[in-house]
Amino acid sequence: MDFYFTDTIYSAGTNNIDPYEPYYSSFHSWYSLNNFDSALNLRWTKNYGGDAYYVLRYILATPDGGALLSGTKYDSDNPQNKLDIYILKVDSGGLITGMTETKNSTIHQVILYPNPGNDQCFVDLKVQNQSTVLTIYDLNGKIRIRQILTRYKTGIDTSHLLAGLYFYTITTSEQIIGSGKWIKQ
Repeated sequence: MDFYFTDTIYSAGTNNIDPYEPYYSSFHSWYSLNNFDSALNLRWTKNYGGDAYYVLRYILATPDGGALLSGTKYDSDNPQNKLDIYILKVDSGGLITGMTETKNSTIHQVILYPNPGNDQCFVDLKVQNQSTVLTIYDLNGKIRIRQILTRYKTGIDTSHLLAGLYFYTITTSEQIIGSGKWIKQ
């Protein structure tokens, strides 16, 4: 947690941490950044990463109203097996700034975790919408789960699914706000 101005307070952490492999996990995780006002009302939450294993170490609020996030990034698909230092600079709205290359840095409005998972997964929404729907498909495109998400965090029963790879979309009435792959172990 840090602040530069008393009306802009940041807290940050890592989502989908692997408790057994603190640095070199094959999980995909995210830096999560929250912005609060002086009364601790949440303004927004942003998530960065999701394409590798990220572990946040430090946060520093900056004089421009933004923040610096730093930690590590490990990509299990990298044949050199390196642990990289990863630093993000965001503006007051949580948008990534000050980087020449952002192709691997994405902002997520929704997260499905743990990934890989077992008999239950969770969906964290950063924007609440009455008509948000999670749909999980098998490799043949058949819908296996379709559930309306009515809370910011929703547990999904996946015990009836066979082990394997699944695809998911999370939609509102206006657009797709999240999509990806989910593995059941």
